[in-house]
Amino acid sequence: MESQTPEFTAGDTITITTTISHEANIAGVYAQYVNQDEPYVKQGVVIAFEKGVAVHGSSIVNNPVPGPYLNGKIELETTVRADEKPGLYRLQAMTFLTAGAERLQIEDLPDHSFHILEEPTTPPIVAEWDFTLGSVDPDR
Repeated sequence: MESQTPEFTAGDTITITTTISHEANIAGVYAQYVNQDEPYVKQGVVIAFEKGVAVHGSSIVNNPVPGPYLNGKIELETTVRADEKPGLYRLQAMTFLTAGAERLQIEDLPDHSFHILEEPTTPPIVAEWDFTLGSVDPDR
């Protein structure tokens, strides 16, 4: 069965769920996706999960990381920024941060990608427009 490549535009939330098997306590996960039309741009879309909180493009710390630590199933999330260029984004790097601040790179990356589309320029349709009457001030 052929799966469709997910499509997103500025403001959409990208959520990826992954299951990992690990020995060390994992404090953070960083997945970097790069636009295939602009492979020379190093940053790309960074989807990260650190210390139980979704973060956006944060740098990886160099000192021990207090808990909570991540277990087998992890949800990574980011919001597509307005400045992300449209195109096909493919997973290029995945880094796990341990509780002791070691960086573990994944060698065998899954083949994972998504499209970022141009933002639609069609104006919204106003379905309703009405007054909301507040209370009347008796001193007026």
